[in-house]
Amino acid sequence: MGDFVEQKTCIKFCLRNEYSCADTSKMLRKAFGDQTMPQKNIHKWYNEFKAGQERVEDERRSGRPSTSTDEDHVQQIKDVVLENRRLTIRDIAWLSPNHCEG
Repeated sequence: MGDFVEQKTCIKFCLRNEYSCADTSKMLRKAFGDQTMPQKNIHKWYNEFKAGQERVEDERRSGRPSTSTDEDHVQQIKDVVLENRRLTIRDIAWLSPNHCEG
C-alpha cells in the first residue's frame, strides 16, 4: 500500500481543478481499483489540501525508529542464525537488543 503519494497528488490535482470530493473518489477508484486508499483517507486528504496543505508526503512520526531493516541489525541476526540454525524465531527475538514480549 505504501503512503499513497501518487493518489494524494491526484487528490490535490482534482481539488485545484474544482472537482468535488465525491468525483475525486470516483476517479481514484477508476484509476487505482483495489489499490485505492480508503474512502475516509480520501476525504481527509481532500480537506487537508482544501485547508492549504501542500505536501503530499506523510510527515515524519515521532517514536523509536524501526530497526527491523537497519543494516547492522539485519547482519547481527544473520550471524546468529548462521551460528545456530536450530534457533526458533522466539529464540532470536530474545537475543535481539530491543526485545519486547508481545
